[in-house]
Order: sequence, then C-alpha cells, then structure tokens
Amino acid sequence: GEGITGIGLGGVALGAGGKLKGLMASGVAMGSGEGISGIALSGVALGAGGRLTGIMASGFAVGSGKGITGLALSGGVVGSGGELKGIAIGGLGVSLEEVTGLVVGGINGIVVDHLSFSIHNERFHGLSIGVLNFTRRLHGVQIGLINYARNNPKYLRVVPFINVHR
Repeated sequence: GEGITGIGLGGVALGAGGKLKGLMASGVAMGSGEGISGIALSGVALGAGGRLTGIMASGFAVGSGKGITGLALSGGVVGSGGELKGIAIGGLGVSLEEVTGLVVGGINGIVVDHLSFSIHNERFHGLSIGVLNFTRRLHGVQIGLINYARNNPKYLRVVPFINVHR
C-alpha cells in the first residue's frame, strides 16, 4: 500500500502503491503507483504511474506515466506519457512525448492504437537512431531508413538515412 526504500526482491513480482527507492529486482514484473528511483531490473515488464529515475532495465517493456530521467533499457519497448531526459534503448522501439537525449530503437516516436498509427513524440532534442524515426518537432538528428520531422519544410519532412533540424 505504501512504498519500499532499500532493497526489494520479488521472485515473480514486486510492487508498491507508493514509491520504490533503491535497488529493486523481480523475475517477471515490477510496478509502482508513484514512481521508481535507483536501479530497477525486471525480467519482463517494469512500470510506474509516476516518474522513473535512475537505471531501469527490463526484458520486454519499460513504461512510465510521467517521464524518465536516466537510462531505460528494454529488449522490447520503452514508453512514457512524459519526457525523457537521458538515454532510452528499446529493441522494438521507443515512444516518448518529449525527448532530451539519445533514443535507439527499431521504430521511434509512434504509437499503435486500435490499428491506427499516430505520432507520439511532440518534441525531440538530441539523437534518434532507428529503422523508423518520427517526431513533430525535431531539434537534433535522426538516423534511420525513414525519418520524419513535421517542422522541416514539406520537401524535407520525410527523408531516408539522416534528417537534421536545429
């Protein structure tokens, strides 16, 4: 019902209604109603309604309702309804509302919802590396097979290999 501070270990799952602070590890899933700070490792999924701060790693998904500060690693996806300040690496993709830092993933910046695609990334400051990269406002560099930045001139919005905007 409340939070955990210190070391938290869960063979299958670890969770708290409050914040998780410190070194946390679980075999399958980890969740917090408020946020996670420190180092958190989970075999399949890791998420919080609040902010993730520190080093977060999961086999398939890392998610946050309010943003990520630090390093987020996932074999599958990294996502947040808030901003990233740091580094996010997702094997399948990364989708964050705003980015200041580095993003590496298969498909970056879009959300699939009810079989329709939409751009999730409003602002991107930094470097995005992926097969597909999408943002509404780019202030940095995109490297990938297809790169889209809505704030570029119409003839430069969708470009292959590299996209740059100040």
